[in-house]
Amino acid sequence: MKKVLLATSALTLSAGFASADVSMSGTGGAGLFGAAGADLSVYSGADLNFSLSGASDNGMTFSTSIDMGAGQTLDVGDFELDTQDMGTDATPVISIGVAGVTITMAQDDIDDLYDDDIGGDIGVSGAMGDLTYSIVTGLEDSDPTSISIGYSAGAISGSVVSSDSGDAEDASTVSVSYAMGDITVSVEADTDRTGA
Repeated sequence: MKKVLLATSALTLSAGFASADVSMSGTGGAGLFGAAGADLSVYSGADLNFSLSGASDNGMTFSTSIDMGAGQTLDVGDFELDTQDMGTDATPVISIGVAGVTITMAQDDIDDLYDDDIGGDIGVSGAMGDLTYSIVTGLEDSDPTSISIGYSAGAISGSVVSSDSGDAEDASTVSVSYAMGDITVSVEADTDRTGA
């Protein structure tokens, strides 16, 4: 059944496209770096990101991004050097949207809805009124499947996330929040805290 879903998604990708947008962003730098009393060293590197999005004549949308880089760049958030992979991402994420449903595909690169350390191959998400849903799964029998359902009505919102990726092979989180002006009160229950 999982393979049928992949084949169906691949067929929709072959429709004719009416428009496409490409944007590029990136960083680059060179300098001297030294931390914790270590000797200074020279670093240089570049990180480029390309984003592509578009729409077909029948209203289907698509998007993907490609990350490429070389050398090392300075991460000012943690004051460390980040190595940029040579070349491009091995598995760029591709998203296809049609009739309010978004299908996302990338080999082992779509975050499990319960534990983002685990990657799936296919994600499906959408909304029906105030109800939102997401499903992430893989193509192998051993790959976990995770499901998320959310609902909001006025000041109250809640969600349920369940996955068979937990330590006991069944992990769930239930959360409810209530907004009162500038204050929001939230309650959460988790059946597998070590897996979160």
